[in-house]
Amino acid sequence: MDGDIKYEMTGIGDEPFSTSDDAYWLPDNNILVRFQNKLLRSAPPYNNLTLVKEMNYEKWGNVRISNNGQKISMYINKHIFLMDANGSNLVQVTDSNGDEAFGEFSPDDKFLLLGSDYFHAPASGNSHWFLKVIPADGKKYNMDSGPEVP
Repeated sequence: MDGDIKYEMTGIGDEPFSTSDDAYWLPDNNILVRFQNKLLRSAPPYNNLTLVKEMNYEKWGNVRISNNGQKISMYINKHIFLMDANGSNLVQVTDSNGDEAFGEFSPDDKFLLLGSDYFHAPASGNSHWFLKVIPADGKKYNMDSGPEVP
């Protein structure tokens, strides 16, 4: 916070970062990096990366970290998935005929707030998501008709 750059990461190896790559602070001061088809972790002083998980999916992203740093949510191909922060126990937690994205953890990490059923109407300006809340318990919830989904 003194204005000095402590470390600058412009890419990995000979590959520069692109606009689809992201970085996220973890509660333990590590950094989680989304780079190409990988999730990587770096600890201070941020000069070494370790593989958390290979993400060999056509579409994935919207990575979110739980407040306690133990879980990660993301969309994979239209639905929300949870996994442990070390890359294990990847499970799909939403199912529907539509798309879900942005699985944000509640402050106590017990729930996920997510966008569901995206409606895109740029000409009218009526594009929107429906917001839904599900438990962050690793079970799969039906976003179309599940009684437990508000």
